[in-house]
Amino acid sequence: LKQGNTVKKIVSFITSKTEIINTEYLKIRMAEFLPSYMIPSEIILMKEMPLNSNYKTDKKALIDHYLNL
Repeated sequence: LKQGNTVKKIVSFITSKTEIINTEYLKIRMAEFLPSYMIPSEIILMKEMPLNSNYKTDKKALIDHYLNL
């Protein structure tokens, strides 16, 4: 999430074919490949990604979803 030109928090939205996801395990696996500042502070599981009229991921809808949790 950004505030102006500053990134305040990295949040990851994921979908999965299984309902059980261990987000801490995902963070550990990400740490094997990414520097610590790139690891999301939160991982949010969604049934499906919201799409805009061009069938691309609707980033604004994701932000709105996160802010309304």
